[in-house]
Amino acid sequence: MIDQPHPCKTCEESPLYEKNKKAISSNIKLLDDFLRGPIFAISSKPEEFPVLNNQTLIRSIKVDGALGVPNVVIYFKEFEEKIVLLDIEVDIPI
Repeated sequence: MIDQPHPCKTCEESPLYEKNKKAISSNIKLLDDFLRGPIFAISSKPEEFPVLNNQTLIRSIKVDGALGVPNVVIYFKEFEEKIVLLDIEVDIPI
């Protein structure tokens, strides 16, 4: 039996996500273009990403930077009708 593809959910940016995205890069178009792939992955298979907190069900995805965009972590939460991008921050290696 072939798995049927899941329909993609709409991703909505929270005010905190928008604010921190602007702090990461002054070139929002470049950042948005760069994050298009990871956000598509979130919208199509959110369950593939680790749950950080079992009470809040917040998940995250780490994205390696390129083209002048730093490594980032996106935090998000899946709801029945949509996915909310809660926050984005620069991922500083330890």
